[in-house]
Amino acid sequence: MANHRSTSLLNAVSIINDNPKLLLLEKHIGELTKTYQSFTIPKGESAPRGEAILQLAKFLGHTAPRDQYASLFRSQTVQVTPDSKIRFFSEKNPTGYLEYIPEGEGTYRKKIYGDVSSPYLSRKGSGDGLTLFLNPRTLLKYRPNAFESNPPGPESKLALLEPNLALVHQTIASNKNLRRVKVVRDPLEPESPDFLRFFENLRESLDPFSIDTSMAWEAPPIELTRNPALDQALDLGRS
Repeated sequence: MANHRSTSLLNAVSIINDNPKLLLLEKHIGELTKTYQSFTIPKGESAPRGEAILQLAKFLGHTAPRDQYASLFRSQTVQVTPDSKIRFFSEKNPTGYLEYIPEGEGTYRKKIYGDVSSPYLSRKGSGDGLTLFLNPRTLLKYRPNAFESNPPGPESKLALLEPNLALVHQTIASNKNLRRVKVVRDPLEPESPDFLRFFENLRESLDPFSIDTSMAWEAPPIELTRNPALDQALDLGRS
């Protein structure tokens, strides 16, 4: 009964605001209102900055100068441990984290701690497009300065800690101007069935709202040219 009342209210609000995309939230009623106690980054588990920069550059395949990560470390959304684990925290609500654990020969195992249902990064643009990154690695590989305090551009940006349809729907519903969603994948990573499944589910959910959903491969800026010796293979299975 409570869900029925919430759905009816959501429909009324969507009409009043002339924003039918608010109805995307209907299936997620109750999922997006939870509260959690935030994590804090354990300072004693952080590698010295120089070593952290080296490990992060290897993980992302960068050969650019060290100052490219300044805003990233200031944001406290990344931590590199003395044993080379790389952790990513939500920018605004760090209730858990995504950790990449090195396993030798350039491979990493991915593990989730706590709750990661908050975005890694979210920026609202002035235009009608949203660029979606399904993990921090894909975002930072091509946009390591994503956390710099720049004026908002035309494109909205959303980076997740793991694929989460409810978060994407919430972001789209909050911006009535959105007409396009571009899902970015890393062409250097193997094609993942989970990625393709998520993309298809997202596209099917947005079709009734006339939102164009496409897949894109980002090209790295010139200063981030890859060093083949630093290429990282990832085990994308969640443990």
